[in-house]
Order: sequence, then C-alpha cells, then structure tokens
Amino acid sequence: MQAAEVVPVSYELPADGPLPQTYRVTLAITAPDSPDSIISQFACGVVRTVTAENQGKFSETWNGLDDNHMPLPPGTYGVKGIYMPARKWKITGEYHSLIPNCSK
Repeated sequence: MQAAEVVPVSYELPADGPLPQTYRVTLAITAPDSPDSIISQFACGVVRTVTAENQGKFSETWNGLDDNHMPLPPGTYGVKGIYMPARKWKITGEYHSLIPNCSK
C-alpha cells in the first residue's frame, strides 16, 4: 500500500451581515466520474467563525484516503461542502446547529 497524498482544500463562508458569525462545516470528496458519489468525508462538523480578519476564508486538509481509510489513486476529484449557522449551547459550551429549548 502506498502512502496517501495530503491535499489542502480552501473554501469561503459568507462574510456578509454582522460579524463574527459561526458555522459548522462538513466537506466531502467526490468521484472523478460521478460528482454525486461521495467517496470520502473530512472536516466533519468542524466549527469555523467568520471574522473581519479572515473574511470567511478557510483551508482544511484531506488525507487522500477514502472512507475505508484506503489511499485513492492520483487524479482529479471534486469537493462538496455543506455549512449551517451554529450557536454555542450554554449548557455544554459546545457549538450546535440545532439547539433545544430547555425552558419550562
């Protein structure tokens, strides 16, 4: 088995509106011949905060492996992403995209 190549993946989140704005982000690698076929997910649910300084520009690293942790052959792959607004839940201090209302 050969070593997988590490690949940087850059992306932008919306930087309009009041800042800072926090999001949860998931990125996926798609097959070269089928952009609807996801072969690897990475940066799953990572928390990223858009500020005036970063202007919504971020970079993650894909390890070149599929979801079975096997190296993929060299080639051109696609990237898909999803993001959603996130807020810090006061109970745990963690960021969530959906926060339950625990009032009586």
